[in-house]
Amino acid sequence: MALVVPGKHLRTSSRLNKSTQEPSKQASCIAGKLRSGTIGPVLSFRTDLNNCRAVDVRCVLEALVDCESVHMLSVGRNDALECSPDLVVLLVRVLRCGYIWACDFGELRLRDDVLSLLVSGLQDTTANSESSWKPSTNLAYIFADVGCGLSSDRVLALKELTRARRTIDKSVPPPLVGRLRAPWLQIDNVFGWIMRSENLTRCFWRPYQEPVFWRRAGFRCPVAKKT
Repeated sequence: MALVVPGKHLRTSSRLNKSTQEPSKQASCIAGKLRSGTIGPVLSFRTDLNNCRAVDVRCVLEALVDCESVHMLSVGRNDALECSPDLVVLLVRVLRCGYIWACDFGELRLRDDVLSLLVSGLQDTTANSESSWKPSTNLAYIFADVGCGLSSDRVLALKELTRARRTIDKSVPPPLVGRLRAPWLQIDNVFGWIMRSENLTRCFWRPYQEPVFWRRAGFRCPVAKKT
């Protein structure tokens, strides 16, 4: 007969529960660096926290809320985020802060209701606009993969929202461009890393495909005449 030690199982369960409720050391470390502004311009879950737990995602997203040093978010696969409305609401909150203007959602198999929540969150439903694609964030560049089972209609909506954001941004006069207004056109701060970034090459559209990006950088880029 096996010997039962009173309280031992309870203590073990308590330790296990505590370990599953607390973020990992890696997530906590990244969150700390985000709060100190020492990570950026790209934060890659794919590289640093691949397919991490929900508690880790929450820890990092909460640290991203007021983080100015990150311009692009690369998620990669994440089973926890794919099926969590609560985490997507938090992600939308991060994006609405305006500091992040590019996202790579490749490998992310978002459940359709969760993806719908994301698309809705990226739209400004309070704005009086003739266009149905009035963005609520600064998100101007994105990638989401229909090959991961995402609805083609919702991916198209993401494309339209980012296109609408770029159109708005390109109309902003250079003196008014800043970290929270057309940030991808803040040339002195972003030109170098944009040209070197492998992460941005995954997006449907890239800043260097926009003539205005080159003009703001001082290059001669005449308007082509339509024939």
